[in-house]
Amino acid sequence: MELTSKQGMRVKLSDDEYTEWRVRYGDLAHEKILNEAGRIAKHRKIIDCFRSQILTDEQKNQVNRLASILARQELIEQEICDQGYENYLIRSRRGGMMPESWDRIVSNATAAIGDIDIIPDTCDLQCAMEELGFFSDADVNYSKRIIGKNNWEILIPENWGETK
Repeated sequence: MELTSKQGMRVKLSDDEYTEWRVRYGDLAHEKILNEAGRIAKHRKIIDCFRSQILTDEQKNQVNRLASILARQELIEQEICDQGYENYLIRSRRGGMMPESWDRIVSNATAAIGDIDIIPDTCDLQCAMEELGFFSDADVNYSKRIIGKNNWEILIPENWGETK
């Protein structure tokens, strides 16, 4: 069975699969299949972009620097919690009004950490990649989960899914 959307996307699936969708969704099966195919096509594109993503040395350095900053931030926040100011930290994250002593609390926690070399872990690196706008392993894992075991042949036009 081959279905075509108004935007030119074509989906090929087996007759058995189409029958199953018809039983499940009735007259809405055509629309539901095209919606699911669009979602799958988007996630296939994400996986392709991740595979073709090549970071320059400057970009790798930027990711590593940000990952180190994130790791250091985590240590400072842990020190703030250890000093008993976890409520202030939660309020700060929510954008609430901070007491005048907040700067002193952060300075004391930073001083307690000192100038130790911090080696970022993979979680820090993944967060840095996402924050800088690069695709990460988490993006790929999520896309793979969305795609699942789908074996539909999905043909999309050249600029499909791009906003003008």
